[in-house]
Amino acid sequence: MVKLQLIGAAVLLLGMLYIIRLIRKRRMELKYALPWLAVSFAALIVDCFPKLLSKLADLLGIATPVNALYLVAFLLSICLLFALTVIVSRQSERIKQLVQAAALCEERIKRLESAGAGEERKERSGQEDRSAQEE
Repeated sequence: MVKLQLIGAAVLLLGMLYIIRLIRKRRMELKYALPWLAVSFAALIVDCFPKLLSKLADLLGIATPVNALYLVAFLLSICLLFALTVIVSRQSERIKQLVQAAALCEERIKRLESAGAGEERKERSGQEDRSAQEE
């Protein structure tokens, strides 16, 4: 049992170090990494002190600690999924706003370019008229 706990602790620590590495390399933002670090830390605590899980199971009236672990894992998964869904929804709305702003900018550029092209034609035709009059 101790060997399995050590392996579990090593895997959790490596996972936490990997998340920290992603944060340092700016491949993951801290606000998105904090829930994962919190879950990893909680799992590490349960791994180091398995009697806590037994006490939690007794407190919740669950027959075996393994069932309590499944319940906690399920609830944490639901919380993470909800948080990520909120983030995706916000990002989707922001992307929609940015696309609309870019489309408006493109339309304005086209109008300005076409207005500029019209003025260039007038200038060219005016120069051609002057050069024709000079001849």
